Amino acid sequence: MTVTEEKAIKFSIVIPTYNRAGLIVKSLESVLAQTYRNYEIIVVDNGSTDNTLEVLKPYEEKGLIRIVRNPVNQERSVSRNLGFKAATGDFLTLLDSDDLMHPDNLEEAALFIRNNPEYLFFHNLFQVVNEEGQVIYTPKKTKTNKHAVRSISYGNFIACIGVFLGREVYQAYRFDENPAVIGSEDWDLWIRIIAKYKVGRIKKINNSVLEHGSRSISGYSLESIIERRKYILSKVRNSPELLSVYGKYLGIMMASGYVFSASTANGAGLYRQGRKFIRKALQNNPGLLFDLPFLRIIQVNVFGSVFGKKKR
Repeated sequence: MTVTEEKAIKFSIVIPTYNRAGLIVKSLESVLAQTYRNYEIIVVDNGSTDNTLEVLKPYEEKGLIRIVRNPVNQERSVSRNLGFKAATGDFLTLLDSDDLMHPDNLEEAALFIRNNPEYLFFHNLFQVVNEEGQVIYTPKKTKTNKHAVRSISYGNFIACIGVFLGREVYQAYRFDENPAVIGSEDWDLWIRIIAKYKVGRIKKINNSVLEHGSRSISGYSLESIIERRKYILSKVRNSPELLSVYGKYLGIMMASGYVFSASTANGAGLYRQGRKFIRKALQNNPGLLFDLPFLRIIQVNVFGSVFGKKKR
């Protein structure tokens, strides 16, 4: 079955960008190559200081995109929220300015909406590719629907790419712009939305995330993961609505942050820090002793501490 424009489902594609002149064209072209044509592209420039606006100008002049300009560089939550405010679509989807849509992304989304009108919040699957387009990683699938609350408590299984929000949702919810949550702002938003809406899934890879090489890891960045987690949990505790949904998962939510930090520390050779995070994870969720992936993190830490080149 082919979706046609006559079905009148309009998509708003919000693309925040900052100094991505060398990358954003590829992202835009992936949208313009969609088999489904009823959409608008809103690029939110977050005070770029390179020639991003110059690169975007031909697209704007042809009426292919709308540009919302933020003259002062702020965090990405601000840009996404500006895009939410400017959107006019029946559904909104986010695309970072270095990520790609597969050609039938919107076609598949429109089909899903027509066949599943009860979902105002859904997502498709994605893969991570290198600059040559080779697949280097495909995130593990998690259970959704009735398991969504539990799954989102363990970690962010949705991310920001390939997610679709109905107008009712994107007009009612916004990303938290507090700098304290940046880096986990999408997880925070999905927690709040999932408390009210069920999650749908298109079981197909329809997006690619471009990997830009290695990212540096520091003790500060690892600790910031935990601080973000604590900030989000404080919001849950202070909201009767959220607490009624997530109350029994608070320990799991905190533990998952320590698990992620432990795994990241191991990968960076920071084994002493990794052990600290492992202990904290167990304090918050003793059940991790029966979790095979967590036991592997412990194993990596022990062997890395003994045989690794970095012993910190």
